[in-house]
Amino acid sequence: MTDQSPFWDVFNGKMYGVLNWPVFDEIWQHLAASDNDWYVWSCTGTAPSTTMPKDDFTVFLTETRSFLVKQDRSGHCGFMYVDDIKDPSLCKLFDPRHMGSSCSCSSEPVMPKWTISAMQPFNLPPRQPPAKTSRWNLFTRS
Repeated sequence: MTDQSPFWDVFNGKMYGVLNWPVFDEIWQHLAASDNDWYVWSCTGTAPSTTMPKDDFTVFLTETRSFLVKQDRSGHCGFMYVDDIKDPSLCKLFDPRHMGSSCSCSSEPVMPKWTISAMQPFNLPPRQPPAKTSRWNLFTRS
């Protein structure tokens, strides 16, 4: 599967940052109470082909919130992005200690630690290495 799937369309689309714990907890409660089946993907592994069983999903939500609280030293959230604040179909959760560049100046975007999705995720195709460019060094003469 390529990155031309409904999952990747939403993943690469407009997302809203969750900046505080009360909003995070509202979304978490919404996910827990939802009748939806959820795909949970640890983005360093293979994308899941099946949704997570409800009991496992409840445990995942509890353990993940605990992990994020322990990792967060700032006192505000800021590491969760959703496609819809009131009724998300995709949540991206970043490791608070490894979020990458906030200015998007990195050549390679930082993947979330996990996604929670109502749509089946698919692995991205392997990326081609960037083309070699000449180095520009201000302190040497050619």
